[in-house]
Amino acid sequence: MDNAPVGAIAAGSKNGWITVELFQKWFDHLLNAVHPEARNEKVLLILDGHSSDTCNINVVDKARAMNVEMLSLPSHSTHKMQSLDITFVKSANAFYDNCANAWLRAHPGRVMSELEVGALFRETYGKAATVQKATSGFVKSGICPFSDDIFTDEDFVVAEMTERPDPGAIGDVAACR
Repeated sequence: MDNAPVGAIAAGSKNGWITVELFQKWFDHLLNAVHPEARNEKVLLILDGHSSDTCNINVVDKARAMNVEMLSLPSHSTHKMQSLDITFVKSANAFYDNCANAWLRAHPGRVMSELEVGALFRETYGKAATVQKATSGFVKSGICPFSDDIFTDEDFVVAEMTERPDPGAIGDVAACR
């Protein structure tokens, strides 16, 4: 994490996917940065509905206790509804690719390692994390100001496929397997 943005943390899994443990670590980092328990209004956390967060009872209980409202988006809809995916993540990926390519050109013959990631991400984050991008993401996703006419029925066809009940399910337990 040398030269990473101030306060940044890093963690990973062997397969590159989020895990319950990684999400708990991230959530604790969020609580330390935002201090929702000290706010008059609830803090809204919009999630992609992955089981690492929605089926993580420790995080759900902690969120309730710490004044955090968790909202899970429907499956297969985050590309249109998750405001940070729409604006920040897309541009951050492009900026990171540009920074990594510039680093490789400046260091011919060297292999980029995890030691360079912090500094590259710092440069990326500084360009991508803007108030304008955050605001734009909420507008484009129809969250704020609320707009229910930016989506068509076709946008939710794929999500409907995951809404079928599991014939072997008992309550919500099967969804968290």
